Amino acid sequence: MTRFRSLTAGMAIAGMLASGAAFAQGPRAGGPGGVGRGGRGLAGGMPLQSLNLTQAQQDLIRDIRERSNDQMRQAQTRLRDARQTLAKATDTLPVNEAQIRTAALAVGDAEAEVAIQQARVQGEIFAALTPAQQEQVKKARAEREARLQQREQQQDQRRPRNQQ
Repeated sequence: MTRFRSLTAGMAIAGMLASGAAFAQGPRAGGPGGVGRGGRGLAGGMPLQSLNLTQAQQDLIRDIRERSNDQMRQAQTRLRDARQTLAKATDTLPVNEAQIRTAALAVGDAEAEVAIQQARVQGEIFAALTPAQQEQVKKARAEREARLQQREQQQDQRRPRNQQ
């Protein structure tokens, strides 16, 4: 029974880590939703196109993303490898909790590296914007945060009392 619980807990952790990282990454830059095409943008949903970027800004943002591609690709490869290692560790019998913990920590470190790379790119892009454009981004972020909090409150209200 203890082995089953450990295995279940390991699988749950792996699933949460994997889904959290996938959700955080969002759409790929340069793809169908890249700069000027209604892509993810800086505000987690606000397309950069809506900021009325100049051609010089668009070129600078493209250069920033191209410069970061190799580092981002390496970080994402490290994350994928760490997730595979964790999956193997959770499938191994008998359960080796130390191996699972080590693998889970490696996934966390790799996810942090991906998040740091993304934040660096967003920071550079944000710096390329005019003060008025930066205010638009800040406003969009605040509105998005308010919507998320409102949804969470609505979900909490719908949740049965015994689950709270």
